[in-house]
Amino acid sequence: MDKLIVIVSLVFVAIYGLIGICINLRNIVADRSFTHDFLQYLKKYIESRGKDMSAYTWLLNRSNKMQLQMGSQGYFASYSPPYANYSIPNYPIILNMIPALRKELEDDLFSLKLASEYANTLQESLIRYIGSLDDLHKTKVGHFKNPLIWVREGIRNIVALPAMILGWIGIISMSTVRKITTSIFFR
Repeated sequence: MDKLIVIVSLVFVAIYGLIGICINLRNIVADRSFTHDFLQYLKKYIESRGKDMSAYTWLLNRSNKMQLQMGSQGYFASYSPPYANYSIPNYPIILNMIPALRKELEDDLFSLKLASEYANTLQESLIRYIGSLDDLHKTKVGHFKNPLIWVREGIRNIVALPAMILGWIGIISMSTVRKITTSIFFR
């Protein structure tokens, strides 16, 4: 009877881990799709040379989501604006460069070089992020095929459940939950 309880528990934990992996895969696909849409709207805005205000509005409206989604990949550790002799630490690329791109596209021909630099930086950071998502997707697909990882993920998700519940009801912030669940100690 004890062996049956252990086996059923192990199967439950493995299924719970597999469900978590499937949810992660779905989220990665959704994040990649949103990033691709963001990149397409950015290209559309750039090709219009700042004339397509509906594309700009779409970009501006979704820039917070994109910035949050990119996480640390969406920041320059230190950024020096063009023609400036100072630097800004932890510079959010999406939130700052989209309005800067609009400003430069609206100005005279002199600033098209700056607009081009902003456009290239935005596109390159989004393409790098898509590459990271592709790598993560490939890793998670490998996890999907390995039952031992299902068990590991199931145990990790069960152990994280109390912190997640505290985050859901608002006792601790979700960023704190993320810090806890991604810490070396937790792993």
